[in-house]
Amino acid sequence: MNISIYIFSLLNIFALGWYLHIEKIMTPLVRIGCYLISFIFVQDWTNILASNLNYLELPNKLSLSLISVMNKVILLPIASIFLLEMFLQEKNYVKKIIVIIAGTLIMVCLDYSNSWLKIIQYHHWGMEKSFLLWFCFWTLLYGLFQMFIHLEKKENQ
Repeated sequence: MNISIYIFSLLNIFALGWYLHIEKIMTPLVRIGCYLISFIFVQDWTNILASNLNYLELPNKLSLSLISVMNKVILLPIASIFLLEMFLQEKNYVKKIIVIIAGTLIMVCLDYSNSWLKIIQYHHWGMEKSFLLWFCFWTLLYGLFQMFIHLEKKENQ
């Protein structure tokens, strides 16, 4: 059995368990919206990079495909919501910037761990492109989060 199955299964269980035990600031509806946005973003960009731009090669083995899907469905969206919750808990702007940079680096590391464990093969895709992609993701997620909050406040009035 491939060791990457065990590593990413444990990472998914750890991320889900950790998320269930943290103090949550966002309402359930906002969390669901952010989860769906994260899931759609990760799924779409993976397909764009693989199919259209040929920057990455998706796995052909069933076990590696399962790990790739688990990462796109569980690990990356839950990690993004967890980091957004951490961002919202901070009141100091310097700490918020640190959370954004740390969150971007964590997502880049999770992204590149797929390559390191030979789940996904990257072609002509560097760390700077990955960093830019995840930074844009954080900007989009935070902007849409603010829109959700605005619509929720408007609805409650």
